[in-house]
Amino acid sequence: MICLIEITYAQNTVQKPLIWEMSKNYEIMFNIYRAQVDSDLSGHLILEIEGSSKAIHAAVEFLEASGAEVKYMESDLILHEDKCTRCGACISVCYTRALKIDDWNNIQLELSRCIRCNQCLEVCQEGAIERSRT
Repeated sequence: MICLIEITYAQNTVQKPLIWEMSKNYEIMFNIYRAQVDSDLSGHLILEIEGSSKAIHAAVEFLEASGAEVKYMESDLILHEDKCTRCGACISVCYTRALKIDDWNNIQLELSRCIRCNQCLEVCQEGAIERSRT
């Protein structure tokens, strides 16, 4: 089983090697899509994790019991073309190239390439990109 999770750490847990422990103790493979430590020393990670469904469930319980907040990322992005000014800010931060400009100068979103890192959401000044509510 493979899934994306978003982990938010409080200041008191950001220094703990929770991802290493999760990987070692629950036989979870992971790929870090985004890692951030904020000025208040809280942390934020977006991970793709792989393992048996039982191992993933146990690993998420371990993270939560250790003080981290975990969310499964199942929603997709929505691009509102009527709000988009085609400034290209979202494209400049999309390193997976899920967002592109087509031949007619329209921004196109290829969901199969999107890793849900939220970079485009943060830079879009027009609110043209949002998460779907699933």
